[in-house]
Amino acid sequence: MKLLYELGKVIMSTERIKKLVANMVLNHNYWGFLFSRVRIVEREKLMFPMHVECDKHGTISLVFISNIFDIITEKEILKLLEHEGYHLLNQHLVRLLRLICDETNLQRKAIKIKAWNYASDFVVNQVANLFYVTVNGQRYNLLRPESYGLPRNKIAEWYYEQLMKGDFDEQSKQTSKRQSKNKSLQRNQSGNNQQNQGKKGNGSSSQSKGNEGTTKIEHIEDVTNHSHWVDQLQTEDVTLVQKVRRNIQDIVRQSYKSFKKTRGTLPASIEELIHELLLPAKLPYYQIIRKLVRGSRLNKYIHSSEVINRKLVYTYHLPDTLPTICPFPGYKVDYSFVICIVIDVSGSMKAEDIREALTGIKDIIENDRSCKTIVLEIDTIIQKEYVCNKTSDIQFKVKGRGGTTLGPALFRAKELRCDICLVFTDGYCEDMSTYRRKDLPKKVVWILTKTGNDRAIKSSGVIVRLPN
Repeated sequence: MKLLYELGKVIMSTERIKKLVANMVLNHNYWGFLFSRVRIVEREKLMFPMHVECDKHGTISLVFISNIFDIITEKEILKLLEHEGYHLLNQHLVRLLRLICDETNLQRKAIKIKAWNYASDFVVNQVANLFYVTVNGQRYNLLRPESYGLPRNKIAEWYYEQLMKGDFDEQSKQTSKRQSKNKSLQRNQSGNNQQNQGKKGNGSSSQSKGNEGTTKIEHIEDVTNHSHWVDQLQTEDVTLVQKVRRNIQDIVRQSYKSFKKTRGTLPASIEELIHELLLPAKLPYYQIIRKLVRGSRLNKYIHSSEVINRKLVYTYHLPDTLPTICPFPGYKVDYSFVICIVIDVSGSMKAEDIREALTGIKDIIENDRSCKTIVLEIDTIIQKEYVCNKTSDIQFKVKGRGGTTLGPALFRAKELRCDICLVFTDGYCEDMSTYRRKDLPKKVVWILTKTGNDRAIKSSGVIVRLPN
């Protein structure tokens, strides 16, 4: 009977959360449209009321504690849903996976997760204008940068770097101790007040006995704790990062379409985040490539066992209609081509310019699966070379950040016999006119940053500048 009671309680809590989300949809609240496309999971043993997480397949889930309606009101649950929704729109889960995917030290990894938890909460609570949440009748101030002596209106990575510069783990422990001490003092004061009120005959002592079974949350980290974002994962690699990113994009895209059909406008801050999340590449890279290599695509042939060799057709006219020579293989047009993408990873390249280069790789692969894409990262020497057959092969952690010498990468692209070479750079490199044209790839496209200089690369290929 106890098992059936607990099961019924779990089902009731899950249904109440789903009903709450459905009411948000009916009230034309965007967060209702968003979380109606997210899997809702209930767990008993949680130190915090609610969080979002992903599994090894990249599926996004909203996880909440089983007795959430006993410790928190629906009004506060709406605050937490908005808080978690902003985490999804800002791709904080994806950005965390990128930070820890190459970390092998478990202690260091735990510190990174905790620092990112604080940094992402600093951003979300500012954007959502959230200051506190009430749990078990107690008000808890949410994490904000002012409490740690940090300025407002910075991105999460900036807060993360500032937290990681100091002894963040020791600092957070001291903060937790201070908060715990303050809360214990508040509880002692409230206990003394209840005793005094009980002596006066107000009946508060019986009310306090009724609340003994409720869940206790000691620190503010336990209210908006995201250290369990990646607990369900066995490994964190770049493949998983792409899966999670695609799943979040699909959820946001579908919820945005549904919301726009049923209702008018979104708040400006939310709409800006959605457009940034769904933003395509700045330039139509694949269309540029197709236009430049169209002739070479039609002049390449490969052997094919599916096509008859026309020179051997006469063998079918021999006696018994059985060819004495096999008419296969024949030839067919090879529509695939080899693309070399050179990424300038010198210190003069901004992080957003390198991200645009990686976005360009994704755009090319998604448009043509048959092409072979080779990526070369270079500063003064070639730092990395790898082949991308699918988006999960893209390596987001770049090496280098030294000076700029692009010649070795172009010579390597020539050795690889690529049909076209795209070079993402700011143009501050050696003079390309000093190299012989026959030592460079057949077709070179220079993708210049918006502040780049084309003086050193003139007359060595097609120059395309990124828009502002």
